Amino acid sequence: MKLDLQLSSLDEDGLDLTPLIDVLFLLLTFFILAATFVSPALEMQLAQAQNLNPTQSDDHRLTFSIDAEGAIFYERSRIDESELTALMAAHDKDVPIIFNVDKNAPFASFMLVLDEAKSQEKHRFLINGLPKAAAAAE
Repeated sequence: MKLDLQLSSLDEDGLDLTPLIDVLFLLLTFFILAATFVSPALEMQLAQAQNLNPTQSDDHRLTFSIDAEGAIFYERSRIDESELTALMAAHDKDVPIIFNVDKNAPFASFMLVLDEAKSQEKHRFLINGLPKAAAAAE
């Protein structure tokens, strides 16, 4: 009894993966190039940790806070959407806007303030947060 193995038929009938690999490289190249041309969704000015310049007076910046329930505050007074629009319109478009947002605040409240700022062509933002050491202590 003799076993007849035909290894040559496997080489001839095998699946050629070269075109598949070429398509994968083309897709990879496309997504890498597309990702480099996407502009950031949010323009921000980040605070520096060292050598800070003195802060301007409160007349030269807008400070909004959003609590865990989504209520919007200007300085320490609660405001609604119409007051938000009026406050934004009363200030120059180059005035920085500072956000203090609770970590449990609904994102919709933050987007409401951000959309109003963008509609009035305000593009200078600072989003405050806690350093990791202070957040771990809580």
